[in-house]
Amino acid sequence: MSPCAPTLTTGTPVAITNGTTRSGVDFALASGAGVIAGTVTDGLTGLGLLNVQVSVSNAAGVVVKSVTSAANTGAYAVRGLAPGTYYARTIVSPATPYYTDEAYGNVPCAPCTVTTTSPITVTANTTTSSIDFALSSGGSITGLVTDAATTNPLASVDVHLFNATGNLVKTTFSGSIGTFRLDGLPTGAYYARTGNNAGYLDEVYDNISCAPCVATSGTPVTVTANQTTANVSFSLSPGGIISGRVTTASAAPLAGVGITVYDGNHSIMGSAATSVDGTYAVNGLPTGVYYAKTSNTQGYLNRLYETVTCLACGLIGGTPISVTAGSTTANVNFTLGTDGAIAGTVTGPSGPLAGVEVQVYSGNGQFL
Repeated sequence: MSPCAPTLTTGTPVAITNGTTRSGVDFALASGAGVIAGTVTDGLTGLGLLNVQVSVSNAAGVVVKSVTSAANTGAYAVRGLAPGTYYARTIVSPATPYYTDEAYGNVPCAPCTVTTTSPITVTANTTTSSIDFALSSGGSITGLVTDAATTNPLASVDVHLFNATGNLVKTTFSGSIGTFRLDGLPTGAYYARTGNNAGYLDEVYDNISCAPCVATSGTPVTVTANQTTANVSFSLSPGGIISGRVTTASAAPLAGVGITVYDGNHSIMGSAATSVDGTYAVNGLPTGVYYAKTSNTQGYLNRLYETVTCLACGLIGGTPISVTAGSTTANVNFTLGTDGAIAGTVTGPSGPLAGVEVQVYSGNGQFL
């Protein structure tokens, strides 16, 4: 008998007949599980580190078990492992933010592909010991996020950090006085960008518009272990706003209607939902030309601005909307009507069936 594989479809299929019970689908669990054990310590002092997660993955890179290191000694033990090949890595907790994560074999892991690191062989009824992690203090990045016009600090702005290959490494957010800090970083080059929903134009460091952008197009931030790279700061400007109102043909406001704004490449640039009075505002838009359309589940025909009925439509035929950063383009309004409906009943051998989805397509096969 083999251990459970990453996907259930590798098991024996169980045939089911409607209205009957298939019995005898039994499991006889074998003994002989192995254990991976070791310690997590400070690489400089040798003292144990508390509450560092040790994550164990199988040969396919799928996490199978995780535990946390114990107080005082930093010891851990991952039990109940079927014989085979595994890989282990640490995930430091908020209590130990200054340490750099590692995969077993002293490999920096921020992030890493664990299956390219040192394999760990587990055998039945045996403890594979001395799978130890001596974590080093990483470098730090600090900075400030402010309003470009007022220089006032901006709180709750996300700061995302990417490595040289464009993989997300860490995320934090600015505090009440606009400051942020990213710790536990291995020596290397990184790229930082903001993310916010307060109507500001996001940037990639240093002062490069990011709506959207590739993070690695920014200025690299050099980090050295045990040192702080300071003044990686962002000064954000307000973006443009598209606002309007959505109503029925009789001028009644429609709440809960989605408005999605696209650029000329059909990339989504922002979205919002109408309030109880039918109004909406999509903010944080760079200067440019955009298109907007509605979405709703209330039975109304969606429209592409302006007046274009939108049944499985793209953006072709829509009216362009000019936006200037820092200004509002108002009165981008939608009037939604209703059309015909299809109704019926779905039944089975025993009567009506609830929860069955019915899909409708146009004559040319488009899903409506």
